[in-house]
Amino acid sequence: NPAFDYTLTTTMDVTIEKEYAVADEDITIYDNRFYAAHPDKKEASDHKIGTLKKGGLAYITADGEETAVFIESGDVRGFVKNDQLITGKKARAVVKKKGEYNMTTASGVTTPDKNRAFYYSTASVFKAGTGKRNAVTAFALQFVGNKYVWGGTSLTKGCDCSGFIQSIYRHYGYSLPRTSAAQRHAGKNVGTSLKNALPGDIICYDGHVAMYLGDGKMVHASNHHPYPVGGIKVSGNPNYRKILTIRRIIND
Repeated sequence: NPAFDYTLTTTMDVTIEKEYAVADEDITIYDNRFYAAHPDKKEASDHKIGTLKKGGLAYITADGEETAVFIESGDVRGFVKNDQLITGKKARAVVKKKGEYNMTTASGVTTPDKNRAFYYSTASVFKAGTGKRNAVTAFALQFVGNKYVWGGTSLTKGCDCSGFIQSIYRHYGYSLPRTSAAQRHAGKNVGTSLKNALPGDIICYDGHVAMYLGDGKMVHASNHHPYPVGGIKVSGNPNYRKILTIRRIIND
C-alpha cells in the first residue's frame, strides 16, 4: 500500500516500554528474518536495510524466533541475529553508563517505504507521528562529543549553537537562518512551555539555541570548553534559563 506511511500517526496505542539492546559487534540489519540468521546466503545482500556499529543502541520491538530478533534503531527497523546483541541487565548497564542519548544508532541504506520489514511490528518505543522527528534527533545525537567553534557550521570539525541547528536541518532539506536571533523566527511558534514541545523543536534563548529531544532533554553546541562541559552535548533541564520561544520546523 503506497499510502500506508503517508502519515505515521495512528489512533492505536502502539508505544511499548524500552527493551535495550547494544551491538556486540558491527551489525547488518535485514528486512527478512531468514537472511538475518543466514547472512552468508547469496541473496542476503539484496535484503540489507541498515547497519549498526559496535556499541550502538537498538530497541527490541518483537521477540525473535530461532536466531533473529526484530529491532528499532534510529529510523531503521529490521532483523538482526540474536547473538550479535547484548541484552537484559548487561545492556541496561551499558546504557546507564554511556547515556541513552549519547549512543549511536543505526544508519539506513534504504528508505522506510522500501523496507519490507518496516511494519513487521507496529510496536515502537516512540510515540506515533514522530518518525521524521526521530530521524532528525537521532542524526543530531551522532555528533555528541564534537567540538564547539564560534561561527562554525561543520558537524565534525566544529560548530556553534545556531550552526549546529542549521546544519542538522539542512541535512533533511530544511533551510534555516544562520544566527540564533534569526532562528527565533523560523518555523512555527509553539510558545515557551516544554509541555508544548516535541522532539526536533528548537528551544530559543537569548543568544543560544538547542534542539529538544523529549523527556526533558536537549542536544546543543554549548560552549568552547572541551566535552562534556562544552562542545556538542546532551543536557537536562532546558529551563535552566529563560526560554524566549520554541520553534517547530517539522509539522506532522
